[in-house]
Formats: sequence, C-alpha cells, structure tokens
Amino acid sequence: MGTYGGGVFRSTNNGGNWTEVNKGLTYQNVYALTVNETTIFAGIGGGVFRSSDNGENWTEVNKGWTRQDVYALTVSGTTLYAGTGGGGVFRSTDNGEHWIEVNTGLKNLHVVSLTVIGTMLFAGTYGDGVFRSTDNGGNWTKVNTGLTSQDIPSLMVSGTTIFAGTYGDGIFRSTDNGEN
Repeated sequence: MGTYGGGVFRSTNNGGNWTEVNKGLTYQNVYALTVNETTIFAGIGGGVFRSSDNGENWTEVNKGWTRQDVYALTVSGTTLYAGTGGGGVFRSTDNGEHWIEVNTGLKNLHVVSLTVIGTMLFAGTYGDGVFRSTDNGGNWTKVNTGLTSQDIPSLMVSGTTIFAGTYGDGIFRSTDNGEN
C-alpha cells in the first residue's frame, strides 16, 4: 500500500497487519504502485523507485527524464508506463532502467491515471479527459465522447470494460475501447 507522507507498507496476512518498507525511498508521497512479474514499482513525488525484494529495499530508476512527480503506473507485458504531473507519459522496456517520453498527440501532459486493455493504453488527465494509444504510447487520440468531466484521476479495467472515475461527475463506463 502506498501512502501520502508515510511511504510504502506491506501486508503478508491479507491486510491484518502492515509493516513499513521504505529503505531507499527518498520521498514518502507514494502516488502509484504496480508490479511487473516479481518487481514492484512505486510512483512518488520525484520519480520512480523499484524493488525486487518485496519492498525491503528501493532504488531510484529515472534515467532519461527530469525529476517529475509520478501519479500513475501501469504494465503491459514487459513494458512499464509512468504518468507524470507535467511531463506526460514515459515508457520503459527494461524494468525502469531507461525511459523515453511518448507524448505525440497527448494534449495535456498532466497524466494522473493509466490503464491497459489488450493492446491499448489509456491515459487520464486533469482538464483534458481520456486519451488512447494503440501503439505503446507512440501516438495518442482523445476519446471523450459521453464524459461530462475532463478530470480523470482514476482508470480501471475489468474484462473488456473501462471505468473512468471523475471529479464531481461520478464514474463512467466504456465497453467499446473508450469510443463512448
């Protein structure tokens, strides 16, 4: 579990008890967590950190970009994506060792949520709604038909349905890859 101001906590008994696991984290505001096989990634105020020992030790992995707050993380296969507060989306294909910016067509670079459905990547922004990429973040298209709010702090997939949590207007659902 990531916390605002308290770092990362781990439970080994389904949430009955929690232990702080922050060795190596230089910031305690954890905005996002994701896992790729056995590696955990934390998106924090200042970048991305990685742990390969269940959170016991953390290493910063921000090569290829300036220090950014990372509000969203997601994994597709072996590719890791980070959504940042002002820098857009970054992609890593080597477990976070190196990152490249992938923002072509992304009109708003304040990306606060990310999710994957099949081979499509979705980015939720503050102020400009949802964007979709069908080429690993190489190009983005705005997909907002039916959304009454353009602030999308939360995206989630269940099966083939995408859910978008908004500020003030509730939750929206798409069953056609974000078209409506």
